[in-house]
Amino acid sequence: LEDFKSQMSQMRKMGGMEALMDKMPAQLAGMAGKVNNEDADKSLRRIEGIINSM
Repeated sequence: LEDFKSQMSQMRKMGGMEALMDKMPAQLAGMAGKVNNEDADKSLRRIEGIINSM
């Protein structure tokens, strides 16, 4: 879990889910547009909070 938490933290430092989706190949651009970035970032913060509380 610590590795997963570290990866989430690194992703957030890179600019969150939106920045990660911008780096995806063109083939995935259609799917990336369907993702609600605010909800995804909120979910990641929630998961990180759950891990921290363990």
